[in-house]
Amino acid sequence: MEKINFKIFLIVSLLLYLIGCHFNSKNYSFARITVPEVYLEPVQEPLDGSERNIPSCCRGGWCWSFTPLFRYDITAFVFGTSHKFVSEFKDTLTDIGLLWGNNASKGYYRNVKLRVMMDHYEVSWKYGDNFDLYSAANTHIATCDSNAFRKIRSVKTGDQIKVKGWLVNAKISKNPNETDPSKILTWNSSVTRNDTRGGSCELMYVANADDINVIANGPRYWLYMKKIGFYSFCIILILWFYSFNRKIKKEIKEVNG
Repeated sequence: MEKINFKIFLIVSLLLYLIGCHFNSKNYSFARITVPEVYLEPVQEPLDGSERNIPSCCRGGWCWSFTPLFRYDITAFVFGTSHKFVSEFKDTLTDIGLLWGNNASKGYYRNVKLRVMMDHYEVSWKYGDNFDLYSAANTHIATCDSNAFRKIRSVKTGDQIKVKGWLVNAKISKNPNETDPSKILTWNSSVTRNDTRGGSCELMYVANADDINVIANGPRYWLYMKKIGFYSFCIILILWFYSFNRKIKKEIKEVNG
Protein backbone atom coordinates (compact mmCIF):
# COMPACT_ATOMS: atom_id res chain seq x y z
CA MET A 1 0.00 0.00 0.00
CA GLU A 2 2.86 2.32 0.85
CA LYS A 3 4.41 1.79 -2.58
CA ILE A 4 1.09 2.39 -4.32
CA ASN A 5 0.62 5.68 -2.46
CA PHE A 6 4.08 6.88 -3.40
CA LYS A 7 3.45 5.97 -7.03
CA ILE A 8 0.13 7.79 -7.05
CA PHE A 9 1.63 10.91 -5.50
CA LEU A 10 4.50 10.83 -7.97
CA ILE A 11 2.14 10.50 -10.92
CA VAL A 12 -0.10 13.30 -9.65
CA SER A 13 2.84 15.65 -9.04
CA LEU A 14 4.31 14.84 -12.46
CA LEU A 15 0.95 15.54 -14.10
CA LEU A 16 0.71 18.86 -12.25
CA TYR A 17 4.17 19.78 -13.51
CA LEU A 18 3.47 18.80 -17.13
CA ILE A 19 0.09 20.56 -17.18
CA GLY A 20 1.68 23.65 -15.62
CA CYS A 21 4.47 23.62 -18.23
CA HIS A 22 2.00 23.25 -21.11
CA PHE A 23 -0.33 26.05 -20.10
CA ASN A 24 2.38 28.35 -18.74
CA SER A 25 3.90 28.43 -22.24
CA LYS A 26 0.51 29.76 -23.38
CA ASN A 27 0.13 32.13 -20.45
CA TYR A 28 -0.01 35.13 -22.81
CA SER A 29 -3.41 33.96 -24.10
CA PHE A 30 -4.92 34.11 -20.58
CA ALA A 31 -3.64 37.62 -19.85
CA ARG A 32 -5.54 40.84 -20.45
CA ILE A 33 -3.68 44.01 -21.42
CA THR A 34 -4.45 46.83 -19.01
CA VAL A 35 -1.72 49.36 -19.82
CA PRO A 36 -2.69 51.68 -22.73
CA GLU A 37 0.98 52.47 -23.50
CA VAL A 38 1.31 48.91 -24.82
CA TYR A 39 -0.85 49.99 -27.77
CA LEU A 40 1.82 52.47 -28.86
CA GLU A 41 4.89 51.93 -31.04
CA PRO A 42 8.38 51.74 -29.48
CA VAL A 43 10.24 55.04 -29.36
CA GLN A 44 13.52 55.03 -31.31
CA GLU A 45 15.47 58.28 -31.13
CA PRO A 46 18.91 59.52 -32.30
CA LEU A 47 21.70 59.59 -29.75
CA ASP A 48 22.78 62.75 -28.01
CA GLY A 49 26.42 63.57 -27.29
CA SER A 50 26.47 61.80 -23.91
CA GLU A 51 25.40 58.41 -25.27
CA ARG A 52 28.34 57.55 -27.48
CA ASN A 53 29.99 55.11 -25.07
CA ILE A 54 28.67 52.11 -23.18
CA PRO A 55 30.99 50.31 -20.73
CA SER A 56 32.43 46.98 -21.88
CA CYS A 57 32.35 43.91 -19.67
CA CYS A 58 33.40 40.27 -19.42
CA ARG A 59 30.82 37.77 -18.19
CA GLY A 60 30.60 34.01 -18.49
CA GLY A 61 33.89 33.67 -20.34
CA TRP A 62 33.01 36.24 -23.03
CA CYS A 63 33.97 39.88 -23.29
CA TRP A 64 31.47 42.32 -24.79
CA SER A 65 31.92 45.79 -26.24
CA PHE A 66 28.91 47.79 -27.39
CA THR A 67 28.35 50.55 -29.92
CA PRO A 68 25.06 52.42 -29.32
CA LEU A 69 23.00 53.17 -32.43
CA PHE A 70 19.71 54.66 -31.17
CA ARG A 71 17.97 55.39 -27.92
CA TYR A 72 15.19 52.80 -27.58
CA ASP A 73 12.24 52.82 -25.16
CA ILE A 74 9.51 50.22 -25.39
CA THR A 75 6.35 49.44 -23.46
CA ALA A 76 5.08 46.04 -24.53
CA PHE A 77 3.33 42.80 -23.68
CA VAL A 78 5.50 39.75 -23.01
CA PHE A 79 4.43 36.70 -24.99
CA GLY A 80 7.43 34.55 -24.12
CA THR A 81 10.94 34.40 -22.71
CA SER A 82 14.13 32.45 -23.33
CA HIS A 83 16.92 32.55 -20.75
CA LYS A 84 19.38 30.85 -23.09
CA PHE A 85 20.39 28.26 -20.48
CA VAL A 86 22.27 26.23 -23.10
CA SER A 87 23.77 29.27 -24.81
CA GLU A 88 27.34 30.45 -24.30
CA PHE A 89 25.92 33.96 -23.81
CA LYS A 90 23.48 33.04 -21.01
CA ASP A 91 25.32 35.23 -18.46
CA THR A 92 24.77 38.43 -20.43
CA LEU A 93 21.77 37.93 -22.69
CA THR A 94 18.05 37.21 -22.26
CA ASP A 95 15.46 36.97 -25.03
CA ILE A 96 12.07 38.53 -24.41
CA GLY A 97 9.21 38.12 -26.89
CA LEU A 98 7.39 41.46 -27.06
CA LEU A 99 4.30 42.68 -28.90
CA TRP A 100 2.48 45.99 -29.07
CA GLY A 101 0.25 48.10 -31.34
CA ASN A 102 -2.71 46.36 -32.99
CA ASN A 103 -1.55 43.01 -31.69
CA ALA A 104 -2.25 44.38 -28.22
CA SER A 105 -5.13 46.82 -28.73
CA LYS A 106 -7.16 44.45 -30.91
CA GLY A 107 -6.26 41.34 -28.94
CA TYR A 108 -4.66 39.50 -31.86
CA TYR A 109 -2.26 37.75 -29.48
CA ARG A 110 -5.09 35.72 -27.94
CA ASN A 111 -5.89 33.93 -31.20
CA VAL A 112 -2.41 32.97 -32.41
CA LYS A 113 0.24 30.48 -31.38
CA LEU A 114 3.39 32.24 -30.19
CA ARG A 115 6.66 30.70 -29.13
CA VAL A 116 10.06 32.17 -28.27
CA MET A 117 12.94 29.96 -29.41
CA MET A 118 16.69 30.32 -28.83
CA ASP A 119 17.26 33.26 -31.19
CA HIS A 120 13.87 33.97 -32.74
CA TYR A 121 10.15 33.65 -32.24
CA GLU A 122 7.52 31.64 -34.07
CA VAL A 123 3.93 32.64 -34.74
CA SER A 124 1.12 30.89 -36.54
CA TRP A 125 -2.58 31.55 -36.89
CA LYS A 126 -5.65 30.09 -38.51
CA TYR A 127 -7.44 31.44 -41.55
CA GLY A 128 -9.56 34.43 -40.58
CA ASP A 129 -7.35 35.50 -37.67
CA ASN A 130 -4.86 38.38 -37.78
CA PHE A 131 -1.40 39.20 -36.50
CA ASP A 132 0.88 42.15 -37.27
CA LEU A 133 4.40 40.80 -37.76
CA TYR A 134 5.83 44.33 -37.64
CA SER A 135 4.47 44.91 -34.13
CA ALA A 136 6.20 41.98 -32.46
CA ALA A 137 9.81 41.00 -31.90
CA ASN A 138 12.12 38.61 -30.14
CA THR A 139 14.22 41.26 -28.41
CA HIS A 140 17.73 40.29 -27.25
CA ILE A 141 18.37 42.23 -24.05
CA ALA A 142 22.00 42.50 -22.94
CA THR A 143 23.38 44.07 -19.80
CA CYS A 144 26.63 44.23 -17.84
CA ASP A 145 24.78 45.14 -14.63
CA SER A 146 24.04 42.19 -12.30
CA ASN A 147 20.91 43.78 -10.82
CA ALA A 148 19.50 44.56 -14.25
CA PHE A 149 20.29 41.00 -15.35
CA ARG A 150 18.39 39.50 -12.41
CA LYS A 151 15.46 41.83 -12.97
CA ILE A 152 15.05 41.04 -16.67
CA ARG A 153 15.28 37.35 -15.79
CA SER A 154 12.33 37.81 -13.40
CA VAL A 155 10.02 38.91 -16.24
CA LYS A 156 7.29 36.34 -16.95
CA THR A 157 5.07 35.54 -19.90
CA GLY A 158 1.92 37.68 -19.76
CA ASP A 159 3.61 40.64 -18.03
CA GLN A 160 3.39 44.18 -19.36
CA ILE A 161 6.77 45.87 -19.14
CA LYS A 162 8.57 49.11 -19.89
CA VAL A 163 12.25 48.94 -20.83
CA LYS A 164 14.63 51.81 -21.58
CA GLY A 165 18.01 51.42 -23.22
CA TRP A 166 19.85 51.51 -26.54
CA LEU A 167 19.86 49.53 -29.73
CA VAL A 168 23.47 48.45 -30.08
CA ASN A 169 25.97 46.57 -32.17
CA ALA A 170 28.19 44.24 -30.18
CA LYS A 171 31.62 42.70 -30.56
CA ILE A 172 32.24 39.53 -28.56
CA SER A 173 35.53 37.77 -27.89
CA LYS A 174 37.27 35.63 -25.30
CA ASN A 175 39.97 38.23 -24.72
CA PRO A 176 39.01 41.83 -23.80
CA ASN A 177 41.98 43.14 -25.81
CA GLU A 178 41.46 40.89 -28.81
CA THR A 179 42.53 42.43 -32.13
CA ASP A 180 42.36 39.40 -34.42
CA PRO A 181 39.15 39.80 -36.49
CA SER A 182 38.84 36.02 -36.87
CA LYS A 183 38.42 35.74 -33.09
CA ILE A 184 35.83 38.48 -32.73
CA LEU A 185 32.11 37.78 -33.14
CA THR A 186 29.97 40.63 -34.43
CA TRP A 187 26.30 40.97 -33.50
CA ASN A 188 24.39 43.83 -35.12
CA SER A 189 20.97 45.05 -34.07
CA SER A 190 18.08 45.66 -36.39
CA VAL A 191 17.10 49.33 -36.47
CA THR A 192 13.94 49.06 -38.58
CA ARG A 193 10.64 47.25 -38.17
CA ASN A 194 10.48 46.35 -41.88
CA ASP A 195 13.16 43.65 -41.98
CA THR A 196 12.54 39.92 -41.63
CA ARG A 197 14.38 36.64 -41.03
CA GLY A 198 18.00 36.53 -39.81
CA GLY A 199 19.29 39.82 -38.43
CA SER A 200 15.81 41.27 -37.94
CA CYS A 201 15.88 41.12 -34.13
CA GLU A 202 16.71 44.07 -31.90
CA LEU A 203 19.82 43.83 -29.72
CA MET A 204 19.04 46.12 -26.81
CA TYR A 205 21.42 47.18 -24.06
CA VAL A 206 20.03 48.09 -20.63
CA ALA A 207 22.28 49.98 -18.22
CA ASN A 208 20.64 49.35 -14.83
CA ALA A 209 17.69 47.77 -13.06
CA ASP A 210 15.74 51.03 -12.83
CA ASP A 211 15.35 50.95 -16.62
CA ILE A 212 13.31 47.73 -16.43
CA ASN A 213 9.82 47.97 -14.97
CA VAL A 214 7.03 45.41 -14.81
CA ILE A 215 3.99 47.67 -14.80
CA ALA A 216 1.40 44.86 -14.74
CA ASN A 217 1.86 41.21 -13.87
CA GLY A 218 0.47 38.43 -16.01
CA PRO A 219 -1.37 35.41 -14.59
CA ARG A 220 0.74 33.27 -12.30
CA TYR A 221 -1.47 30.22 -11.59
CA TRP A 222 0.04 27.97 -14.26
CA LEU A 223 3.51 28.95 -13.14
CA TYR A 224 2.60 28.10 -9.55
CA MET A 225 1.16 24.75 -10.67
CA LYS A 226 4.40 24.02 -12.52
CA LYS A 227 6.50 24.83 -9.46
CA ILE A 228 4.25 22.91 -7.06
CA GLY A 229 4.34 19.88 -9.34
CA PHE A 230 8.13 20.01 -9.73
CA TYR A 231 8.96 20.44 -6.04
CA SER A 232 6.33 17.91 -4.99
CA PHE A 233 7.79 15.37 -7.38
CA CYS A 234 11.30 15.92 -6.00
CA ILE A 235 10.17 15.71 -2.35
CA ILE A 236 8.07 12.58 -2.91
CA LEU A 237 10.92 10.92 -4.80
CA ILE A 238 13.30 11.64 -1.91
CA LEU A 239 10.78 10.32 0.64
CA TRP A 240 10.20 7.22 -1.44
CA PHE A 241 13.93 6.57 -1.66
CA TYR A 242 14.28 7.16 2.08
CA SER A 243 11.42 4.77 2.83
CA PHE A 244 12.83 2.14 0.50
CA ASN A 245 16.29 2.50 2.06
CA ARG A 246 14.86 2.06 5.56
CA LYS A 247 12.96 -1.01 4.46
CA ILE A 248 16.11 -2.60 2.99
CA LYS A 249 18.09 -1.88 6.16
CA LYS A 250 15.33 -3.34 8.28
CA GLU A 251 15.21 -6.53 6.19
CA ILE A 252 19.02 -6.87 6.34
CA LYS A 253 18.91 -6.42 10.12
CA GLU A 254 16.21 -9.07 10.46
CA VAL A 255 18.18 -11.51 8.30
CA ASN A 256 21.38 -10.92 10.30
CA GLY A 257 19.60 -10.85 13.64
